[in-house]
Amino acid sequence: ESDTGYERTFKDHGRMTHESWDRERLYGERSVVIGERFTVTLSGTVGDANELADALAQLDLDGLEGLRGEGLKEE
Repeated sequence: ESDTGYERTFKDHGRMTHESWDRERLYGERSVVIGERFTVTLSGTVGDANELADALAQLDLDGLEGLRGEGLKEE
């Protein structure tokens, strides 16, 4: 944490999540790891960091997680 923003890593709904926020520029980034295979990242200039979290919640992350085994060769 600094005077102008923060970075943090935490679990959100059981998924590893990284969030950064710059209060001066109103710019943030939120990334989440899905199914130990995919990373989804949203970034942009928004009113506050919660807008990125809300936008990420609109995506079908469970559907993406269901694809984690697709296209993998079995050994």
